[in-house]
Amino acid sequence: MISDRVAVIRAGRLVASGTLEALLDTSLEADVRIAADDQVALAALAGCGRVLATEAALGGLLRVRLALSDRAAVPGVAAAVVGAGGRLYGLQAKSRSLEDVFIELVAEQRSASG
Repeated sequence: MISDRVAVIRAGRLVASGTLEALLDTSLEADVRIAADDQVALAALAGCGRVLATEAALGGLLRVRLALSDRAAVPGVAAAVVGAGGRLYGLQAKSRSLEDVFIELVAEQRSASG
């Protein structure tokens, strides 16, 4: 048998619950490549979702990991960067695992609790 609902509990408190599909559907990550000095593109990305991490990439690019609400938000990322006058060199979306979602929820709760 397979469970049809998932709950995440931290320190005795329920922080998220729902079907596996619902929890994972709201957990899409985009790997975006922009020019390292492109502040316009970086600002546009911050308006599209939550920036999870930024790191230098080969060729003078910046890799930005962005949490998105769902797959339908992906085209909007490209449109926002280009529309703002930024330079987009790569965009790849991937669904995150249940483990990724769990770690994020626990980390959010840690930072919120102090």
